[in-house]
Amino acid sequence: MAFSAGYRLETTWFQGKEVVTQRRKRNMHCILGPNNMSPFDRHQMCMNVISWILYLGSEHQEFDVAIKWLAEFLKYLCGYTTLDEEDWLDTQCNSYYIDLTTKGRNTNFTRCSKTLSRELRHCSKTYLFDPRGGMNIVDLFDLMEGNSPKRNGMTGAQFAAFLLCNPKQRFFVGIYMQWEWYPYSSRATYPFDVRLSCTQGHSNEVVGPWSIHHPLTYDEAMCLGWIFHATDKSNMNSIQRYGLKTKPKRGERGGRDAAHFMYHNDNGQGYIRMAEGTTPPRHYRQPSYLVLDPEFLRSQQLFLAKNGVIFVYDDIPSRFLHQQDQLPTLACNVLTRGRGHMLPPSVTGGTWPADASYEHVRREKGISFVPGGPIPDNIRTTAWQFMGQEIPQNYGRLVFGLPLAREADFDPKNESIHALISEGSQQREESEKDDQPMGNPYEQPSRRAGSSQQREEPADQWEQQRSSSGSSEPPTR
Repeated sequence: MAFSAGYRLETTWFQGKEVVTQRRKRNMHCILGPNNMSPFDRHQMCMNVISWILYLGSEHQEFDVAIKWLAEFLKYLCGYTTLDEEDWLDTQCNSYYIDLTTKGRNTNFTRCSKTLSRELRHCSKTYLFDPRGGMNIVDLFDLMEGNSPKRNGMTGAQFAAFLLCNPKQRFFVGIYMQWEWYPYSSRATYPFDVRLSCTQGHSNEVVGPWSIHHPLTYDEAMCLGWIFHATDKSNMNSIQRYGLKTKPKRGERGGRDAAHFMYHNDNGQGYIRMAEGTTPPRHYRQPSYLVLDPEFLRSQQLFLAKNGVIFVYDDIPSRFLHQQDQLPTLACNVLTRGRGHMLPPSVTGGTWPADASYEHVRREKGISFVPGGPIPDNIRTTAWQFMGQEIPQNYGRLVFGLPLAREADFDPKNESIHALISEGSQQREESEKDDQPMGNPYEQPSRRAGSSQQREEPADQWEQQRSSSGSSEPPTR
């Protein structure tokens, strides 16, 4: 690796990186490596190695075709491009996107995408996967056989564009840098181990959700908006009878390790942003939406993926699912007539509900908070940070700005920012039941149903004439 140190400084793309605007988000890869190396050093090592292989190695013909194909793939995937190369990549992404989303088309790119997804999600050879569900790219292409990118003549740059434009954004690339690299030995090694994985839809039980997804707390889940499952209306009788079932089937289609949900909001203040997976993935003839009851979130663990898909690794009884015929937006009154979705008080006002339990508060703070101890230096990653956002100010001050009291001394009022509490869940439900749907504010009171008999009559004849003529002066006699 010493030969390639600092070689990135001599490349054209590095010298002009300040003026290059990336046309595509590079959020589907992660550079990993030795534990005693900082993320910044890993990033520099990756840039140096790729520059060495593509420029010096290509000039002197020192490396084989396979390693140069991988280096070109990582160059475009990570965004080590010039302005012209970035324009070319954007054009390729647009072209591939049309092929992948046009209904009825059966091109090489469509077959490659389906085969790639099938092998990463349903392959029965579990020994090829790591704990994060990743498979070495060479082993993966061997399993894909005739539908692999190399067999179809795709270059490394084209394969990078193919992944970046995928409409469901379900693929992820792990780049594991190696401390040592022997390119000139009798048995040449690679400077990196490239592993591809899928973020959703597995049926082979190879993915550990705690290692690749974000575990949602109750308040974080309530900041997603309505969480729902999209299906066809023909499935409703079965779901209402048995609920949603998870049926892992190793190597077979039709089963899933987890039930898949999505969410919808207006990307407003306090809400967790919507990602690519938050749009309904299929076009059903008669779509139906099953909204998850917030009461289910109190006792079950939900996981959030980078592409916005939510996973529940357990069966869901039908009593926690509320059927809706339209997309459940924030204004949709799923639970209470006349009232839509609401953010939790920890985000809106920096307070805990009156009936907040000690375990609820402790879970929001994370395991780094010791009861009765000081505020820790390192806090947990929140769902907002996981999706590339900043933590809401009130939530951050409430959850991470105050120490965790001992359970015997716990009082929701003392744990809030301004020593205030909000309504408990039971009180809130009772007040919601008393609320009446808002009438039409543009409707004249005299024209409302039943109001003509209750309307007060004018006290004298002049008042009656003034109300009909609109004049403020009394009539002349």
